[in-house]
Amino acid sequence: MARRIFAPVGMENTGILDRKTIIKNHVSCYELRGGQLQNDRRVWEHELPSYFGMVSTVGDLAKWNIALDEGRVLKRETLAQMWTPTKLKNGSRALVDGEPYGLGWMVDDLSGHRVVAHPGFTGCIMIRFLGDDFTIIVLTNLDATTGPHELTLALGITERLRPELARLFPH
Repeated sequence: MARRIFAPVGMENTGILDRKTIIKNHVSCYELRGGQLQNDRRVWEHELPSYFGMVSTVGDLAKWNIALDEGRVLKRETLAQMWTPTKLKNGSRALVDGEPYGLGWMVDDLSGHRVVAHPGFTGCIMIRFLGDDFTIIVLTNLDATTGPHELTLALGITERLRPELARLFPH
C-alpha cells in the first residue's frame, strides 16, 4: 500500500497500523466509560480490516480525496461501482448500521444529492458529497463506541460551510 497507493498520492503521513512502530505525533485512542475518559482497551493488531488499521492525517486524507476526484487512484468506472448500493446474493441490499452500503462506502441519495461516507473506529469520518464538490474529513481520538460524535462534528462543519447540504440529513 505504501508503494502503490500512499507514495504516488503523496501521503507521507499515512501507514498501516503497527503497534511496534513509533509514529511521530501519534495520539492514543480514548473511550468514555461511566462518564470517565479512559485509554481505549481495544488495542488490536489485525491484518488491516475494513474499519480500522491505518493511521493518517487530515492533510493526507485531503490528498487521497483529490486523487480520487482526479482518477489517479481508481478508474472512474470502479469508483461508480464502489459508490453504488450493493445487492447481496439473496437480492437484498447490503446494509451497514442500517445504511445502504457500496464497496467500502456507505452510500445514500439525499434529495438528489449523492453522498458517500466511511467512518473509522477511532471516531473518524469522511463524507463526500458527490457532484457538490464538497468533502468533510473529521479525525478524533474518541472511539466509535462512545457515540456518533464524529458525525455530529462533520454535520456541524457542513452546517457552517454548506448549510444547504447539512439540511439534507435527518435531525
